[in-house]
Amino acid sequence: MTIVLRSIANKIISTFLLLLFLLLSAGVTDTSVVESAKIPEYYIKAGFLANFARLVTWPDEFSDNSNGNITLCVIDPTVFGEALNGIEGKVVRGKKLEIKTYDSNVDFDRIQILFLNTKNSHARKVLLDRIKGKPILIVGEFPNFAQDEGMINFFSKNNRIRFEINRTRAEQVGLKISSRLLKFGKLVSSAHSN
Repeated sequence: MTIVLRSIANKIISTFLLLLFLLLSAGVTDTSVVESAKIPEYYIKAGFLANFARLVTWPDEFSDNSNGNITLCVIDPTVFGEALNGIEGKVVRGKKLEIKTYDSNVDFDRIQILFLNTKNSHARKVLLDRIKGKPILIVGEFPNFAQDEGMINFFSKNNRIRFEINRTRAEQVGLKISSRLLKFGKLVSSAHSN
């Protein structure tokens, strides 16, 4: 019975994430539509991460190292619960979205997106130093993250999930962010020169 209930719950979660993915793909970025359905915060963030994979372009030589996948590395996947299961394996721009959990052996030459959600500022600095200059989309969820360290940062405003984008930092490592994504994010600048 428990297996059947878990299977049903996973199908419901996948359906919600597919709905979110389709809404965002169609340009509907007002998350109030999805949030009014009471979808938990990290399901919304998972849907956004899948769309970031679709709306960011990596340099050809870096994409060739990816084993034919777009790989999202998450530092602490526990906050997502089952949400990442709903996006893993989805086809994005002809490639499967693969989810990896960070460990000390991760090969950053095969990672396209890093969701840096550790609150430990020293650990963040160590990871950012390891990937400095690599064309990895660095996404976080901390105050001033896009200005200080990352490229995209989730924040909440009026009980809605929003994101800010540091376009300059992304371009410095060869990433191209689509105009559609730029249109719906809040553009920010670096607090200091990198």
